[in-house]
Amino acid sequence: MGLKKILDDIEHKGRREGRLAGRLEGERAAKQTMVKQLLAKQVDSAIIAEVTGFSPEAIKQMEQESD
Repeated sequence: MGLKKILDDIEHKGRREGRLAGRLEGERAAKQTMVKQLLAKQVDSAIIAEVTGFSPEAIKQMEQESD
């Protein structure tokens, strides 16, 4: 296996990992927006935690940031 092939493989892997990280970050941002909207509608934080997978502490923190 030549050096160029190795470097191409490393670059491809890095791009793939970068796309995955970006997608996960976007999904998390969307969930945070949803949490803030649900909190504004006074949905119980235990229900929000169950649906979104965020911990009650994380939801409480988002609630404080919204105030």
